[in-house]
Amino acid sequence: MKKIIVALLILTIFTFSVFCAPVSAVEASETKVTVEYLDNGCYIETIITQNTLTRGTISGTKTRNFNNSNGDVLWYVSVTGTFTYNGATSYCHSCSHNAKSNSSYWTIRSVTSDTYVNTATATAVARQSSGTASHDFTASVTLTCAKDGTLS
Repeated sequence: MKKIIVALLILTIFTFSVFCAPVSAVEASETKVTVEYLDNGCYIETIITQNTLTRGTISGTKTRNFNNSNGDVLWYVSVTGTFTYNGATSYCHSCSHNAKSNSSYWTIRSVTSDTYVNTATATAVARQSSGTASHDFTASVTLTCAKDGTLS
């Protein structure tokens, strides 16, 4: 009788372990937003999205939106990085960049990105054209991973 109970218990445990649904690789997602107001009524909105991939590995995107006074995004630059961390150090393994203009008065002239130790940085040059005048603006966005996996 004890052998039958033990066999049923083992069969039950095996059945639950086989039919349990796998857990997603992304454990948590967090978004932080800060706003910097300019004298002309426009503002720069910085958004950090953080995704925990596995324990000790995190990815995130930091975007700087350049908005007019109505809240429309005129253009933006962003960097995405993948990091590892262990409580003592952190390291950026890869990064990519993106920049886009949403206004006929702005064009993206160039965009580059690079990693350095625990940071990922993207730099864009945007040109504002109005009539015959034009001005170039350079903007950078840097995503940093702390040794505890916090992105800033």
